[in-house]
Amino acid sequence: MDFLYTHIININMLFLDKRNLTDYLSKIDILIIELSSFQLDKLKFLKLNYALITNIFSDHLDYHKNIKNYVSSKFRIQNLLLQKSYLFLSRKIYLKYQKFINIDKNRIILNIDELSLREDLNNHIKQLNLNSIKKLINIIDPKIKINNIKFKNSLKFRNQLIYKSNKLKVYNDSKCTNLNNAIYKNNIINSSQKILILGGKLKKQSINYKFNVLNTLVLIFGYQNNLFCDHLKFVNSNYFKFNNLNELIDFLKLIIKSHKFDHILFSPGGESYDVYKNYLDRGKHFNQLIKKVLF
Repeated sequence: MDFLYTHIININMLFLDKRNLTDYLSKIDILIIELSSFQLDKLKFLKLNYALITNIFSDHLDYHKNIKNYVSSKFRIQNLLLQKSYLFLSRKIYLKYQKFINIDKNRIILNIDELSLREDLNNHIKQLNLNSIKKLINIIDPKIKINNIKFKNSLKFRNQLIYKSNKLKVYNDSKCTNLNNAIYKNNIINSSQKILILGGKLKKQSINYKFNVLNTLVLIFGYQNNLFCDHLKFVNSNYFKFNNLNELIDFLKLIIKSHKFDHILFSPGGESYDVYKNYLDRGKHFNQLIKKVLF
């Protein structure tokens, strides 16, 4: 095969209900499917040639009850592999979670690694996923040439760069409703002059686990701001709490004039339903309010 043509789809009702499904699949050389922990919890008959776990964040604990069950559901993808197939993941994930699950070490390939931050957060996340795919394909068959892999436009308010100047970048990541994921994104920004904005309705978290926030001014809004603090460990970081996003922006407007911040990441880490209709409504409101700070 000289060229690789990929089509990325989720297994969901829209895909299963697609007209002329057999004809559609016949035109695809390699099919890449994204599977959620919920789907992996229920799937029995799907068979995969290869599998890749890109990350594991503490999430969906209302359903899975605890982090051990959640991690086990992720690694259930091993059961879907064909006999001579492999699971790809990073050494970091393997070392962190091997105590939770029974991993078939003969079918694990540890070659998916982190990257230093790219020019902006959105491109960095895309590049992480692309590198993972390239490494996997290279092991499957080094002769395959990878051309023209394109990502569809990201969802609105997911790692979205909404303002950029020589001194400051502002990201609207209202789509982020997972505290672990929000802290991860913040910590890969290599700066000691950054602001992370958290808030919303916090999802169930592991009771005894705290996430390290590194070199950051953390601003937390909403009625659960104390609960957010309970799950954070502030490493060379400070925090302030606010009743709502409006109060937070008023404070931000005051401090931005007297301090040289180079990144503002609005990545709430909590669900939007405490105040807003959805994450889109929350993202639009942040865009409206941040104009008070930037202009």
